Amino acid sequence: MNIIGAADNVIVSNSTYYTERNNAFSIVRIFQNVGFSIGPAIGGFIAGIGFGYIFLITTLSSIIELLVYIKYLPGEMKDESAEKMEKKEDILNAFKDRPFFIAAMLISLFYLIMGQWGTTLTLFWKGYDLMTNFQIGLLYSVNGIVVTLGQLPVNRILKRFGDITKVNLGYLLYLSAFSILPFFRGFLFLVIDTLIITIGENIISPSINTIISRISPVEKRGQYFTSFQVMTGFIYPVAPVLGTFLLTVYSKNLAFMWYPLTITGSIFFLAFIPLWKKIRMSEHTN
Repeated sequence: MNIIGAADNVIVSNSTYYTERNNAFSIVRIFQNVGFSIGPAIGGFIAGIGFGYIFLITTLSSIIELLVYIKYLPGEMKDESAEKMEKKEDILNAFKDRPFFIAAMLISLFYLIMGQWGTTLTLFWKGYDLMTNFQIGLLYSVNGIVVTLGQLPVNRILKRFGDITKVNLGYLLYLSAFSILPFFRGFLFLVIDTLIITIGENIISPSINTIISRISPVEKRGQYFTSFQVMTGFIYPVAPVLGTFLLTVYSKNLAFMWYPLTITGSIFFLAFIPLWKKIRMSEHTN
């Protein structure tokens, strides 16, 4: 999945000018969300016919995807400074690029806090707010609907802001949504809280890919996106482990679990401000 994700990010980057890139990544994200939503329903329907067809149709779909790429992808990169492709290098060489390393490190550490959305939050909803499985399903539906319908409007509202500013703004929305969880209860509040988290997600997700694509030299984008996923791959899985550990430690009063997370997240935000200033995306004109 990570290899496919890195390849898709390179394809989007090479097929767009940098001014179009945030919207391009957003559109891909919307369709991924739609696919993720309807996929289980389609899978269930196919399974009713026969489980073997699930794998057959998946294989055929992948072949069709490959043919579409071959037929419709532009032969040349749509960048003002597109250079000749160079020989492949070790992906870890990307970490020698200081602006890239700083950006990848800061975003990865942000994931430590943002990654509480999912496993940790679901368990918290059940244990603290006493949500039923049906209500939890509805909360995730809210997330899916807001991603699908709200992604492009959010882009339009924030089009004057730089990508680094948008990453920090999205992160602050995550942090704010987590910090108010101990103070309110009830399904309606959780719907509002989920809205805040999802708007933060809409702001930060395409902006992260845009930052990595603009920092990366044109001929090394695959290497840079893969290196970025290596770094986040080490840190992101720690998030639910940390969250479930805090759920266990504060099992007698689950509300307290958010205090160490939001305090740590706030320290990250403040400490990273001078580091963000060291990142100059114009170093690679693409």
